[in-house]
Amino acid sequence: MAKLLAFSSLLILDYAHGWNDCKSRSFDTATQSLQTSRCTELDLSHAQALSGATDPRFQSFLQALSANVNVRKVEMENLELDDNMVKALVDALIDRSVDLYSLEITNQNFGDDGADAIAAFLAKTSSLRSLSLARNHIGDVGVTSIANALPPSLHELDLSWNSIGDTGVEALLQAVIQGSMIRELELDHNRITDDGAEIVYTVLTTSKSDYLRELDILDNPMTDQGLRVLQDASQGRAAAARPVKIKLPRHIWSEATGGHRPRQPARAVPLKRKPAASNWTEQQVKDWVRDLHPTFKSYANAFVSNAVNGEVLLSLTEDDLATMGIDNKLHCKRIVAEIKKMAASDEL
Repeated sequence: MAKLLAFSSLLILDYAHGWNDCKSRSFDTATQSLQTSRCTELDLSHAQALSGATDPRFQSFLQALSANVNVRKVEMENLELDDNMVKALVDALIDRSVDLYSLEITNQNFGDDGADAIAAFLAKTSSLRSLSLARNHIGDVGVTSIANALPPSLHELDLSWNSIGDTGVEALLQAVIQGSMIRELELDHNRITDDGAEIVYTVLTTSKSDYLRELDILDNPMTDQGLRVLQDASQGRAAAARPVKIKLPRHIWSEATGGHRPRQPARAVPLKRKPAASNWTEQQVKDWVRDLHPTFKSYANAFVSNAVNGEVLLSLTEDDLATMGIDNKLHCKRIVAEIKKMAASDEL
């Protein structure tokens, strides 16, 4: 009993000495917190502006963040981070041995180049559940990079108050319904027009994905016609028992019982799906080969030594397998046939 009480006291002491959220208004104090505290959440906002990515204070902060093994949530707001600073921040996040579950980089000064860097982090993370990049300068190019790297773990995505147009919303929604698990998507205060509303309608009413539940697309340059199209999309999803709550102005919803006639659901348009295996790591590829057939276990290490990840796996030919040292032609044919079958069915 005495030992149990002593252990409990140590736990209480540990909590009192650092297991708290770290809030800071300067990079120096944030660096100190990362080095001396055991907080799991870091909140850094409204700090004094830095001179750029090479500012010593910023570099010290990045080094401390990269070495930290406790922080799982990072909130950075109103720090005037530009594209180069975001790239440096992402490098530090990728270097960490512990993944994040939440990342907020809001009200900064970066655009598509910074978004492209963040996409590199998204391609690496396997734990991120919430991402907010609100109030930046991300356009169609940057959001397309993000769309192509959405991790399966992500549930909430906030891209409000950016410069995303119709092309960007199409790339993003296609990615959201093709394998992601995003439940909440915020796109309010962007540059999405009536054409974008038509894209939203087509994608949502032809998709069988059940994950997306809320879409905020208010305060975009749409006319009432575009807003009614979004209303039709919401009602079409509800009729198909796959409801998506789309935030719309009150006067649009009041027409639901009036003279506005909902359109018929769009005809399903075949969508180009990205096979799930394309995101596999080298270890997952190795495990797949080992499980394919008992005889193929001896080939598994050849895939690792040749750095074959999921994307490379899907492009392999019989000649490639022979180059890797698999000299049995029938085995090569069988492996390639299984790869094609997996790509066609989009199954893990």
